[in-house]
Amino acid sequence: MNTRTFFAFIGILAALLFFRQGVSIGTGIAILAVALLAAIPWYFGTRNLSTEPDRLERFLASLWVWFRRFVGIGAGALFLWVGWNIAHSDTFIGGLIATLGLFSVYVGLVGQGKNRAAWHDDIALHRDNKRRYKWWF
Repeated sequence: MNTRTFFAFIGILAALLFFRQGVSIGTGIAILAVALLAAIPWYFGTRNLSTEPDRLERFLASLWVWFRRFVGIGAGALFLWVGWNIAHSDTFIGGLIATLGLFSVYVGLVGQGKNRAAWHDDIALHRDNKRRYKWWF
């Protein structure tokens, strides 16, 4: 995501929320939350991968990976629980929801690379990030 796309996305979101909800603290918090989440790929997309990461980049990368794991594993556990409970009455739907849960856990642990259809680049990217940011986990 380049800088122009990032600010256009946040501007359109802000305009839509302000027109629909009006100016309020809740609208401002929603826009700030989305802007912070959208800033993650923007920030890491501006980094030079040929140089060593600075302290801020290393800190933000570690913060992001723990946030991603918390959300991915938490959502995956919820989907697995719901899938298990639904599987008693509808095996097919329960299996689909459980599969979504397994995928959520996988994304939470490893992340996703640029090629969304291939799994090998996910693991390679995770290995590269582990080496770059000197993660032990």
